Amino acid sequence: MNGRIKAQLAKGLNAVLNYLVALNQNFFCWLKKAPLLPALALLFLLLSLVGPVYGFVKLPSKEQMSIRIIGTKNFGEEIVFDRRVEVRVGATAGEALEQAAKIEMDGSYIEAIEGIKGNQTEYWFYYLNGVMANVFAHSYKLYPGDIQHWDFHDWTSYVMGPSAMIGFFPEPCLHGYEGRVVPTTVVYAQGFYEEAQRLKNKLLKYGVQNVQVKKMSALTVNEKESHNLFLIGLASSPLIKELNQVFQEREVIYFAHNEIIIRNYKGKTGTTYGSGYGILQAAQNPWNPKGSLGCEGVVAVISGLDEPGVKRAANVLINHSEKLKYAFAAVVGKEKVIKAPVTSSGIKVLTVQTEEGISEQKQKKETKEALEKQTPVLDLKNQDKKAASKTPETKTKKIEASTDTNKNFSLSKTNKAPKDNQLTPVTTKSNSKAIKNNKHLTDFWWIIPLAIVIEAGIWWIKKKRRPY
Repeated sequence: MNGRIKAQLAKGLNAVLNYLVALNQNFFCWLKKAPLLPALALLFLLLSLVGPVYGFVKLPSKEQMSIRIIGTKNFGEEIVFDRRVEVRVGATAGEALEQAAKIEMDGSYIEAIEGIKGNQTEYWFYYLNGVMANVFAHSYKLYPGDIQHWDFHDWTSYVMGPSAMIGFFPEPCLHGYEGRVVPTTVVYAQGFYEEAQRLKNKLLKYGVQNVQVKKMSALTVNEKESHNLFLIGLASSPLIKELNQVFQEREVIYFAHNEIIIRNYKGKTGTTYGSGYGILQAAQNPWNPKGSLGCEGVVAVISGLDEPGVKRAANVLINHSEKLKYAFAAVVGKEKVIKAPVTSSGIKVLTVQTEEGISEQKQKKETKEALEKQTPVLDLKNQDKKAASKTPETKTKKIEASTDTNKNFSLSKTNKAPKDNQLTPVTTKSNSKAIKNNKHLTDFWWIIPLAIVIEAGIWWIKKKRRPY
């Protein structure tokens, strides 16, 4: 029986080969007898197919890149692993995770990592460069420098958030999302220009490109919708007040009743703070046309109920961002940082220096106010100088007033839910150049068939319809 099957298979294969040989001979016979223009047209058609065919059958890259993968529990409270793995360029987040940890899958979902399995109340969420991903892990293409963070936490209240993390500052301004880095704008309210400049310098020091500083009233609609934003100002500032609507819906910290409210790991009110405290929290840009979960920009808020609170929060982000490691958000008080949300083990407080420059600024402000209260001495020259100095201030106020009348886009746009994230460092210029320059010669195999086709065309023209 086996002999018969083998004989039939051999006979069938032989027939197929004979047919292909005959077809090949007939094709070249027709090519030599065909008119010149149709033959050349066919030749150019074959050449045009080389590129698409090459792109379709191109083998995976052999270049390697280093990816950092982190696993935590309960909003970063407990570290499961923090590892670096070498993967091929173009690998997916799921493939990298398989190298870093033992996983179990249920269809496209990562159900368990290192033996920690999802259930009816807790599940694995993952973030790329501090941004909650909106595709399955095996669909996200990694880029050099990407940081992949998996956190196992309650999803009954946080299925749509937190949508970003402050703990990976300066990401995503440095490596972006899916290889795309958008410009960064540091936006400040009245009285916080110095903090904005310091933050810009810190971002530039990290290697972030295309950073600018703007007053809140001067921010354009395009910048508001498409940039990574850092908002520095009081909770009563127009943009922060508008953004607070999103915070109240799904983020871990929000403002209400002149208080700062931190949710706990179950989404309930954990604790509240008053004057002297500031917040550090990031969320995906709610003004983006693709929705607040479109993964196209992040808004980081440095705010508080009063000036000391804002300045303390700014000092921590600029000078002590390492204290925010693995943090989703944080409240900053005098000499302390409270990570949010409040976990099952209670409030976690870290000691940190927060008063840099605040006491000096306060002293200067008090001195200036005391001098202004003194009785002015009659001096015509000084009066002229004061009058001259007041004129530009008045003009500036008029300009700001007219700018403030610009309409802000409403946050009532439909929020687009993520396709995945288990429940539903872009390459830098130097890295991209290195990868491009290290292309293997075998990637250009298509030159060989191209040369053969061209040679066949030249041979045909020389023979000019010789009988076959």
